[in-house]
Amino acid sequence: MVKLALSPSHPEHALFVAANDTACAWGANESGQLGRTPPHMNGGDPDEIHDEPRAIHGVANVKQVAAGSRFGAVVTHAGELFMMGDSFAPGSPTVVQVPGTAFQVPGDTGEVQMVACGEAHTVVLTRGGRVFTFGQNEDDELGLGPASELSYSEPQCIPQAHFNGEDVVFVAAGPAKTMAVSARGNVYAWGRDGEGTLGIDDTFAGTPQQIARQHFDNEDVCFVALGENHSVAISTTGSVFTWGCDANGGRPHDQLGRGQLGMDNRNRPGRVPPPWQLGAAYAACGDDHTLVVTADGELWACGCNYDSELGMGGIDVCSRFRRVGAAEFGGTPVVAVAAGKWRSSVLLADCSLWIFGTCDGQVHATPVRKMEPGSVANMGVEQAYMQRVAERHPRSVMLGVAMGLHRRAGQGSRVFGLNDNVLRMIAGFVAPAEFGLTL
Repeated sequence: MVKLALSPSHPEHALFVAANDTACAWGANESGQLGRTPPHMNGGDPDEIHDEPRAIHGVANVKQVAAGSRFGAVVTHAGELFMMGDSFAPGSPTVVQVPGTAFQVPGDTGEVQMVACGEAHTVVLTRGGRVFTFGQNEDDELGLGPASELSYSEPQCIPQAHFNGEDVVFVAAGPAKTMAVSARGNVYAWGRDGEGTLGIDDTFAGTPQQIARQHFDNEDVCFVALGENHSVAISTTGSVFTWGCDANGGRPHDQLGRGQLGMDNRNRPGRVPPPWQLGAAYAACGDDHTLVVTADGELWACGCNYDSELGMGGIDVCSRFRRVGAAEFGGTPVVAVAAGKWRSSVLLADCSLWIFGTCDGQVHATPVRKMEPGSVANMGVEQAYMQRVAERHPRSVMLGVAMGLHRRAGQGSRVFGLNDNVLRMIAGFVAPAEFGLTL
């Protein structure tokens, strides 16, 4: 499955999964976040910055990657979690044990379903729908309550009661904040509510707090993304909701895409007027810009473009979503995006990787190809996974593919109302008839 991640800070690094299910990385390596020993250590890699992707050794059969400020995370198909860089073993991927069985959770073996990284913390979702967090906790981003410590080196379980007893199917992390989506389509947020990014009433939330469904027009949410100053959600109907800061330092950045130039904080989710024809399927948040992939594979962007992170040459700020890359991509659908501090990465259906913004020591005002077609992991879906889940929730496994692109949505997620063309385009397959799935 497809995986793509950019770190939220500068200097940046990027991770992705190659076509042979190996993890690759490029960018800054001062803390060993590329899975290579940093230059300041004995026997370290002499290059602190790598302009070209290199394989991460010591971990194989990879299904997903995530990037923090100076660390990275890798999840294997076997449900193992590897961490590298920062406070972990520099340059050597380290297995992190997620103690699912220690809590006697029925059916939860501790196998990792997905991982998300904030600036200095990590959130893990197991296949049994439980959430674990570890790392920095100075702003309650771990969701463990007021009596918790300032940091944890090992995963800590958030009690399911904090999610109103609901199984979690999706997690996301940003600087000092975390969100989760439940099987019922509810969104829970915790951490620091700077600029209104959590969508709740409190400045800090020590434990998960539900964002009122009314702010999503009572639609079921299936996907969330967090940036430095704003948040994005996508509902099962393909609607996009944004909230948080729309300006920075008095300068309008307009990453919320609601079209009112220079507005200040909006601490409640609001619907984005869609300029696209079909619904949204995927989104990514940078510091001050937003990327959205639509059901038919178009890429749209809004927000700050001072460093060309929108891929639109000649403009500084875009207050409404505008299409990106129509000419450069040549009609090939976009299937995944990642947004960093001053740059963006895009994966196309032909498995080519594109970048724009300030990266590799250059400014790319419009999309340029970083890797040729076929280099990044293909869009195939493992039939064993399909068969295991499709018997109970045929549409929810499709959403797991369509929304996460690397099976990170849990088995209980809901996908009612999705257009069949969305699933066919994003997943890149027609479901086998023997599974009883009709598209």
